[in-house]
Amino acid sequence: MIEISGLSKSYGQGAARREVLAGIDLQVAGGELVSVEGISGCGKTTLLNLIGGLDRDHTGRIVVGGCDLGTLDDRGLARFRNETVGFVFQHFYLLDHMTCGENVLLPSFFADRPTPAASLRARAQEVLGRVGLATRIDDLPTRLSGGQKQRLAIARALFAQPRLMLCDEPTGNLDSATGEQILELFRTLNREEGLTLVIVTHEPRVSAVAQRVIRMEDGKIVAGARP
Repeated sequence: MIEISGLSKSYGQGAARREVLAGIDLQVAGGELVSVEGISGCGKTTLLNLIGGLDRDHTGRIVVGGCDLGTLDDRGLARFRNETVGFVFQHFYLLDHMTCGENVLLPSFFADRPTPAASLRARAQEVLGRVGLATRIDDLPTRLSGGQKQRLAIARALFAQPRLMLCDEPTGNLDSATGEQILELFRTLNREEGLTLVIVTHEPRVSAVAQRVIRMEDGKIVAGARP
């Protein structure tokens, strides 16, 4: 699913230049659930953003699902993000003035082809049911708990049936019991749907659910680079 070779990333110029990633080589097989561990500032979020096509200023090669991201223009990257990858973040990034169903439907606004409204609502209902929120389609996110908001964010990420889900500290804003429920949901999605998940974390409880732990230090992978 993911093949990375010689990936480097820097910020700044001249004496202020800072290398965030330094010659990363990484492989993730389809259907894997892996975690990326490391202290703050080690480059793990930058790596995730590059894999997801959120950032393109780098050297080296990134291939995701057979697609070489370096060959895509801005429009191609937007299509890649919308069709291939689902994103889940520590902060839920929900629109509080829109219903849960409307939040789930946000990826459809960027689709190349229009879809009938009835079909969109049916798909929203389906993915909300998948995360245990089937009855909340017409509620506003402000009526949800923190764990329910993260489930809603996961439903939105699942809407376009991505092959890969990228998660950045997905339990960081949740208490331990709620976090365990989210991790169990990730395990279920991986096991039952074959979804590939890459989870960035600094929490051992998150890495405990992974099939493989990738460890980063100072912009380099020091363990777990290959299946």
